[in-house]
Amino acid sequence: MNFGPSDETDLLIFQNYFSPSRHAIFEELGKDRKLVVMYLQSGVDEGRRWVEETPKNYVARRIPTRQIAKVVLPVGHLGLPKKAEVALMVDNNPTNVAMLLLARTVKGIAGRTYLWVEHIPDPSKGQGKTLYQTMTSRGLLRFNDGAASFSAMSDRYLASLGYEGVIRRIPQVVPAPELGAARRRVQTLRRFGYLGSGVARKNVSALRTAVDAILHPDLTLYLAGYDPVDIWPREIACGYIAGLELEAFFNDIDVLVLPSIIDPWGLVVNEALMRGRLVIVSEFCGSSEIVAQIDPRLVCGLTSFEIQAAIEYAISLSTSEVDDRLRRARNVMEGFTVVAAADAFRRL
Repeated sequence: MNFGPSDETDLLIFQNYFSPSRHAIFEELGKDRKLVVMYLQSGVDEGRRWVEETPKNYVARRIPTRQIAKVVLPVGHLGLPKKAEVALMVDNNPTNVAMLLLARTVKGIAGRTYLWVEHIPDPSKGQGKTLYQTMTSRGLLRFNDGAASFSAMSDRYLASLGYEGVIRRIPQVVPAPELGAARRRVQTLRRFGYLGSGVARKNVSALRTAVDAILHPDLTLYLAGYDPVDIWPREIACGYIAGLELEAFFNDIDVLVLPSIIDPWGLVVNEALMRGRLVIVSEFCGSSEIVAQIDPRLVCGLTSFEIQAAIEYAISLSTSEVDDRLRRARNVMEGFTVVAAADAFRRL
């Protein structure tokens, strides 16, 4: 699909950079809506390894920008459409100043405007970063008719700003795995996996300590997404994975564990649940709201002892209890599909 910057569009959406999950939503949305997505950064700017796909059902453009320290600023011709029925500005720290500079122009283009909000209350952030984020979020909210929130934690973030306006919920989703992909049936929970980076806020060290303390002969921990410095007994290092390696990882494990100290959501949770794998997640991840619907005891604290207790509980589940929780997971995930997310955008 291709149309010039002077054309009108149904939806105008601003994003920091391309991501496969958002691309899937936009492709679905573009089937019956005229959609323009404006990117302010590239994925490599934030260390992402994704390959950017060419849109088929929507138009994607890159706003020329310049980065000063960690702040992204717009420069040159913007290439915005002359009119949009709905526009979504993005609330993300690196691009918030740019978005504030563009906000009045976007407000003049669009019939309705919403602020895309994924921030959550985060006590781990320093005072300066928290002040910057709070001020820019409040500033952007003043330019918008409502907020598009992606989790209950983001709702709480908005409440912490004193925001009392319209909030529309958009589900966090990932594309479904390909039909016909081989999948080992899970009956008992013995193989646990972590998928993500090795940075401190992911709390992987607490997970590894928890597994090391459990005296079960069949327990295994698969570590994927990063390269650990050393490998402990009962651990298998998978490194960075994608494509067939990603599918093999989910086929090997019974349970994904996401023990993050703070995480706005954690899309790996969706990836696991959509592939028939249960999840243990920390209470400080946005995705804990869906895991709690499956089994609240699979939501844990941050210490190795709390993670250990959740893993030991999972190990104790019988085959029939595992089947019951997998059934609940399938029911919950019916509301977290690409089609459901696209429909939520259509209702804005």
